[in-house]
Amino acid sequence: MNAAVLFTWVRRRRGHLAAALLFAAVLVALFAPVFAGQKVFTDTATQQGYVYPWAAAGPTAPFALQADQADLSMPALAVQRRAYDAGELPHVDLYSYGGGYPLYADLSTGQAYPPRMVLAWLFQPVDAHFLFTVGHLWAAAWFTYLLLRRFGTRWLTAVASGLAWMLGSWTTGWMQLAPVVVQSAAVPACLWAVHRLAGRRTWGAGVLAAAMLGAAVVAGHALMGAVTAGIAIVYLAALAADDGRRRRPLSPAGWARALAPVPAVAVEIYAHRTSPRWRWLAAPGRLLVGAAIVGGGVLLLS
Repeated sequence: MNAAVLFTWVRRRRGHLAAALLFAAVLVALFAPVFAGQKVFTDTATQQGYVYPWAAAGPTAPFALQADQADLSMPALAVQRRAYDAGELPHVDLYSYGGGYPLYADLSTGQAYPPRMVLAWLFQPVDAHFLFTVGHLWAAAWFTYLLLRRFGTRWLTAVASGLAWMLGSWTTGWMQLAPVVVQSAAVPACLWAVHRLAGRRTWGAGVLAAAMLGAAVVAGHALMGAVTAGIAIVYLAALAADDGRRRRPLSPAGWARALAPVPAVAVEIYAHRTSPRWRWLAAPGRLLVGAAIVGGGVLLLS
């Protein structure tokens, strides 16, 4: 890529680049003490003072209202890091719940989510948790911005919406809990992906949408992810039905492209439930949740 081509590429996407840099700058300013190494993004020390046996020495800091990072995210990341250091994949936490439990029996660990795997492999648990959180806060703003731009809003409106979602009370209130903060990014990302698929109807757009929906399920809290994927599938159905009503009925190939994410999500949900925790997940109620989501999407799109 020569300089002229690069300049043209940047000029055409200057609005997107400016938005991305603005979101990053806001996060750097917000978490400046952590980036500077003056503070750490964890409440482990605080929570430890209220959990035995450490509580016997008395708490050293006020009680933290959001302690899920210390109770859930931090132990899971520590187990994951130890397993990677030993050259194996994590499969069991021997140090929690008074005797241990299989990690894949927990719908909230996100062990198979690639960003989490990479960060757990490269960084210590505290730093991995911080970078995971900041990355998904940025992604929440970015995909909200992209979604609003696809809706045809002005640049400033899309940027303000991205900032509002990134810094909103729900996102910041749950940002310490890694399995939930991923949904702040997944909701706008999945809606943007299926909206893009409805507009383009190419296999590439279908694969991207399927990857987004699958990632929403495996990234963290699986039930929240399944709901997010289900909402996106219903939205895709509405877009496809509206397009058929306003323009022309879809051809068989058009229906195939529109339906592309549905079998991918079905396979992903099935694979997610036939991992080493399959016995625990085989309860009829849990299988019905996945079947209802995928089956509902198929019925609405058929």
